[in-house]
Amino acid sequence: MENQRRLKGDIITLQKCLEHLEQQVHDGKELCLREGQNMNSPYSNDVRHCYMSLSSLGVSAKNMSKVTATVLKTIGKFNIEESDLPGETFCKLIPVEANLVSSMQVAREFDEATYVTQHSDGTSRDGTKVIDFEVTVGENTTRTSGLLEVHSGSADTQLNAFKFIIEKLSALRDDKNTANITKTLISKIKNTMGDQAATQKSFNRKLEEYRASILPDVIQHWGELDGETRTHMSAMNHMFCNLHALIGCATYGDSALKLLEQSWRTKYGQLGVENLREFQDKSGNYAWKHGDSATQRLVRTVCDAIAPGGNQQAGCIGDFATFCQMQGIQKVEAKAFRANRFNILFQCAAAIYFHRQHVASVFNDGYVKAGNKLLRAVLADIQSKPLLAGCRGLGIIHKQVTQPYWTFIENRQVHIIDISKPVQSLYTKLEEWSQDATPLLDSHLPCIFSLPNGCEVQPTKDDIFHSLYNEHDAEINELTKQALETICCGMRVVFERRFPDQLHGKYAASVSDETRKELQHTEKTNRRGENDFGYWSYLKQIKPSLGMLAAEGTTMFRCNNTSAWLDALTQNDQDEFNRVLNKARKERTKWEKKYQKWQEENEQKRADTLKKQAEEFERKKSKKNTQEELRLKFIQDHGGPCTTDAKVDEFIGNLGSKTNQVKGLRAHINYLRNPSSMSQLSSYPGVYKFSKDGKALTVTELQINLKLIIRELRVANNLSSDMTQSDNGIHGDDCPVVVSCDMDDEIARIKAHYAKQVYEAREGCRQHDKDDTTTSDNDNSSEMSSDDSDTGSDTDTDTDSDTNSEDTYTCDTDENIDETLNDSEGETELGEPAEKKMRVNMSLSGQLSVSNGEMVAVAYDDTWYIGQVLETQENTMKVNYMERCVNKHNFIWPHTQDITQTDRKFVICNNVVVVPDRTLRYFHIENNDEVQRTYNRYWNKFFAVTNRTLQKRRK
Repeated sequence: MENQRRLKGDIITLQKCLEHLEQQVHDGKELCLREGQNMNSPYSNDVRHCYMSLSSLGVSAKNMSKVTATVLKTIGKFNIEESDLPGETFCKLIPVEANLVSSMQVAREFDEATYVTQHSDGTSRDGTKVIDFEVTVGENTTRTSGLLEVHSGSADTQLNAFKFIIEKLSALRDDKNTANITKTLISKIKNTMGDQAATQKSFNRKLEEYRASILPDVIQHWGELDGETRTHMSAMNHMFCNLHALIGCATYGDSALKLLEQSWRTKYGQLGVENLREFQDKSGNYAWKHGDSATQRLVRTVCDAIAPGGNQQAGCIGDFATFCQMQGIQKVEAKAFRANRFNILFQCAAAIYFHRQHVASVFNDGYVKAGNKLLRAVLADIQSKPLLAGCRGLGIIHKQVTQPYWTFIENRQVHIIDISKPVQSLYTKLEEWSQDATPLLDSHLPCIFSLPNGCEVQPTKDDIFHSLYNEHDAEINELTKQALETICCGMRVVFERRFPDQLHGKYAASVSDETRKELQHTEKTNRRGENDFGYWSYLKQIKPSLGMLAAEGTTMFRCNNTSAWLDALTQNDQDEFNRVLNKARKERTKWEKKYQKWQEENEQKRADTLKKQAEEFERKKSKKNTQEELRLKFIQDHGGPCTTDAKVDEFIGNLGSKTNQVKGLRAHINYLRNPSSMSQLSSYPGVYKFSKDGKALTVTELQINLKLIIRELRVANNLSSDMTQSDNGIHGDDCPVVVSCDMDDEIARIKAHYAKQVYEAREGCRQHDKDDTTTSDNDNSSEMSSDDSDTGSDTDTDTDSDTNSEDTYTCDTDENIDETLNDSEGETELGEPAEKKMRVNMSLSGQLSVSNGEMVAVAYDDTWYIGQVLETQENTMKVNYMERCVNKHNFIWPHTQDITQTDRKFVICNNVVVVPDRTLRYFHIENNDEVQRTYNRYWNKFFAVTNRTLQKRRK
């Protein structure tokens, strides 16, 4: 009994304790947010860690505490208010501390690594150049070490930014031994990864020299080592992004297509939209703003019109997606022509060829009206066989070459040294296909790439793949074969320039085990830098006022996954966790001042550069004015300036010797040289040149050119002139002659053109070391290339000026199609104006039979109208038209009858059923959608792709 009473008492006590605990849970719990009890004590390291993570996730400074309080109260059931949490000022400063924390993470992993690969890249935003640095410190472990704004993209500036970042990492690693830590970190860098821009190569050389200079201070007994060992330890492996080759392939493949299209025009005439008068200038010439091939024009305009993210104003994105779903296609394969720049041209070309019939049908069947220039351009180009063949050729290259290549490069099993053999094999294939591309037209083409485990990299055989290899007529196959051969010719040039070491250099054969070990963790691409720039650009867009240090910190904390690193420290080494967070808090002000000083120096250097440019401009302007005055005086002293042929002959006679005649004629031509006069001489583009094929022009040739210039200027200024070809001394042999050549000869000429470039690229790479030595490192005009939008493109200046075009291709760079294609046809919400819009002067094949009293639908340029036939004649009829309401589906009878004599060929529907509404004031037609589709078909066929003559009709 005693025990029972004791047990009952214990139960009552436990029940009271449970009730007390439940009441505590119900009332909420207290949190320890600060390091001390004082309200002015610093917030705890856990709070700082949480806010750093929130900042890296994109939560704004204004909302961080709101988000934190909401989560704690709703999920954690804590008794806390927003006022108990950090304020907005703390939230604005926390990204700076996140910068230092992430830098300490990088410094620690950097110091513990053996063979480090240094990544670097550059971009521009709003005229500000930014340099990004990453380090690969282990297997699949690449960390962002810094992202700095600089005043220029020169190699010296890049090296200074690199030193700033390394010194920062060293100071945060050990502020008492910064100099030694800096040398140690630099000595660990054995490899580099970047693009092949001239400044990147120059930076690589400077970094290698700088590293070699500090090795004696890092490696013990350096002086006792033999020369070969010291040379090997000083040397670095300079690798380049293997995906950038895809940009070059697109650029050179497109330029090859552009040449081929010139020969196609001799057989087929103008291609696609080039035939439409509204896209031509006064001279009847079509000009594509981007300067690319007509095939790329087709790809760009179709993507702009139908792809998600395309032209929101002029496109038909939603209607096309709905049409595809009606055809059983759940996804539009086309992509917006920007951002994913590496393979965008080939990828989008394949998608456009897959959708070619869908695009044509959506217009031809009347689902969409081609009511603006963009859609009319698409409708015209999508019906051009040569352009479709070029599109198919790019698509086949995508499926058989570039897509498998990308998959192979991105595979983690592939060592960066192991890409040499597949590249050599692909180069051989390109050489064969440039002569005969028939194997590429076979869907069972053997795979080009294989992984180290023996698995072949197969092309993705989806609906797009099958559409490229479905049955085609002989003409399309022949045109595609020509396109493929020319594209392969251009791609060979890219491989010679991009892969000299893999094709003919030190990586062409087997390499030593030591080299493989040094490169074992090196990434094969520089995509990490592109990703960093993408996130940084996003931050600057959503937070324009974000400072350089804060933007760098947010990017580093997110991309380096520093939050997970801190989580691991809290589990394994709480003291180190607190040391890192405390040091970041204490040194925040110090590094804010250093970054502020860096930015002020950049601003000053940028201002100095602008001043020098202004001074140089004034100097050149003054020099030019002086030269023009001396030139004019010289001409006047010898009887000039000339305005007639007789004056030219007299002028030459006054000059005396042949040397003076050449000098005088050149001076006179330079005197007449100006942009307006040069534009008048498009038929004679060489008249302002003083040499041809490396040889100076003779007095007679210069005399002919001067007379040509004077004649054109007289015509341009409406001066009377009786000059004839014989009077000018210009004979038929001196005028340009256009010779029509055979198609096969033209294609052979294109192949020879690119074969010459391949040879020049190969010879240029053999002089690679010599060229690198003589490259000017301080030329600010040879700066890092700029990424467009999400990513960037680089400039390769290995051999000649042709190389510069290789990486200037940007998908990214423009976001919208040429503005002349962007004038979408607006629809007013007001009633129909007194004067109806212009009529399409076209007719349907055949006429519909109509009778008196019948309701008909009649096509006009702006839309279709409903009316009642009052009187019919052989080819015309009198129609009493109804008026459209603000709601376009409703009609009313106007107060004043709108009776118009109408041509019967414009009737698109007869026996139209008009139904009144309940008020008997408004009317609608039962088959409105069917009439609209009929009108769209009519309009797209006879208006969109026809050089029509417009007529007005009044009431």
